[in-house]
Order: sequence, then structure tokens, then C-alpha cells
Amino acid sequence: MKRITYFAMCLCTMLLVLASCSKSSNSNSSSSDNPLVGKWQQEVDKAGVQATVTYDFKSDGTLTQTSVMNSESPYMAIEGEGTCDYTFNDNTITFTISAENYNFSKYEVEGIPEEQIELAMEQQKSQMTGVETTFTDVVIDGDILTANCNGQEITLTRI
Repeated sequence: MKRITYFAMCLCTMLLVLASCSKSSNSNSSSSDNPLVGKWQQEVDKAGVQATVTYDFKSDGTLTQTSVMNSESPYMAIEGEGTCDYTFNDNTITFTISAENYNFSKYEVEGIPEEQIELAMEQQKSQMTGVETTFTDVVIDGDILTANCNGQEITLTRI
């Protein structure tokens, strides 16, 4: 049970950092001035959980984010997607997580019976609500984006 709780906490932490977004004010420049426009992918392998997160930054200041997370032990397979507005100013990307705009297309976690999956998804979403995510010190070098998020360096690759 402790192991399932640990992995659930890891998953929640990853979703808080990676999950999708809600409306925020938008002061993005035009698409020709915005080097973020396009699809970027982030690969995460933490505590045995593999995640692939795709960020689709659009020129109108909206972001669609897709997450696919898997773990073999305990078994976990979660897929979800959401949209939001983002800002990109002074080498900082900011977006705010919103459960209302996040949909799970797959949610399977060992130890959570099928009849409790909906409750588990709703609990996960409630932990995502209102959490602003900021990527600071953003550097785009060709098809590689590096940034700092909550004290950790992240790398995204243009796809």
C-alpha cells in the first residue's frame, strides 16, 4: 500500500508540473516573433514512471498539452490532454493548470478498482486546479528548449 501511495504522490507531482492549463492573461507577440510556436516534446523517467509530454504552442497564445504516463511496477497507464492560454515574456513561459480543461482518455492504476477510477481521476484533477506553472530562463537553441521549472532543468525537443 505504501508503494502505491508513493507512486500516486509521484504521479500527482508530475501532473502538477506537466498537466494542462486554464485561462491566463495573454500578451504574446505575433507568431513570427514567437519561437515557441509548434510542437515540443518532453521525456521524463522518474521513480520508474515514464512520461511523454507534448506541448503544442499555437500563435494565438493557446497551448494544448498531451501526457502519456506508464509504469510497470506498480502498473500504471494514464493518458490525458488539456488546453490553456500561455504567456511567453522575458524568457518565461507561464500557464495555469485547470481540471476543467483536462480530460483523461486512459486511467489505469494498479490497486485502484474499476469502480473507483472516476473518483481517483476527480481527486487527481482537484489537486491540479489553480496551480500556476512557470518555466524560467527559457533558452531556445534550434530544436532544443531548456528551462528551469521549480528548481529543476527541463529539456523539450521540437517535433
